[in-house]
Amino acid sequence: MSFENHARTLDMLFDANHNQVGPKALKKIMKKYLDRDYDLVGGADYVIDRWKDGRIRYGNDKPQAVKVLEMIWILILSEQKEN
Repeated sequence: MSFENHARTLDMLFDANHNQVGPKALKKIMKKYLDRDYDLVGGADYVIDRWKDGRIRYGNDKPQAVKVLEMIWILILSEQKEN
């Protein structure tokens, strides 16, 4: 699978859920779908982080959506420090 397929999945999940659930729940949903649907070499966190960077850099999201994206990144970093 290509990164574009992962990005489409994450875009769909983010657009459908970022107003209804918090960043922690959204990240959990994203990881669940990626782990279930794809065999990821670098892991779901890596794919989510790359997707988030691209979405912030090239997307036209409203400030509230960008804040959720940034919170997902903070969650990924805090989990990496714990492990």
